Amino acid sequence: MDILSLIPTHLTSQKDRFYASSVCRHWRRTLQHGPLWTQLLLRKGEDYVSTLLQRGKGSALDIITHCDAPAGAVMLVSPRAQQIRHLGFTLNSWLDIIMFSQFDSGQLPLLRILEITALETPNSQSRHNPLASTSISLFGGSIDTEKFFLSSRRLHFLRHFVFPNLTTFVLSSYPEVEWSASCLLNFLKSSPKLWTVEVNISAKIELGGFRRERLSSFPMSRHSPCA
Repeated sequence: MDILSLIPTHLTSQKDRFYASSVCRHWRRTLQHGPLWTQLLLRKGEDYVSTLLQRGKGSALDIITHCDAPAGAVMLVSPRAQQIRHLGFTLNSWLDIIMFSQFDSGQLPLLRILEITALETPNSQSRHNPLASTSISLFGGSIDTEKFFLSSRRLHFLRHFVFPNLTTFVLSSYPEVEWSASCLLNFLKSSPKLWTVEVNISAKIELGGFRRERLSSFPMSRHSPCA
């Protein structure tokens, strides 16, 4: 019976886990008390998120959110901010990203992986954009974040991120306007433990007093410390 009870722990699909929990009381007990409900897709709604949070107990969480995630589902996660281990934004606005970064006063001590694919509209650069202020720090309490994946046209927003223990940084960007490479260089400098860096940019880049050039790609791959 002990061996049979372990079968549902090998199910990789949460949909299959939901079905398996109805097979018998042994499987139900195994699924309800095991750390198998840690990946939450917020766009699936409040009932789904609430159920998984209850079953996940105090386990570290992998949160994937989307621009159409219900506000109620997002707020259910807020009290569990200190359990978030992996946070992924899929086509979210920067306002959504700011809101998450302020959960629990920005204290996300378990956050190890941050992935951002920003949804950017013409309003992203408006004067009402809160990121126009240089004083805003995003995920400032996540000092142990190790991997940061960013896809955004607003490369100057890098100034709002500081991850002193970052080891992996992957950047993809196609800026609409000319930008200064100093924002990227300053970010890399603030992450002395970087080991792997991959950068792909298509833009007009200004390097101090040097002439500007149109770059179709700007790949950089480094597998040694960037300090």
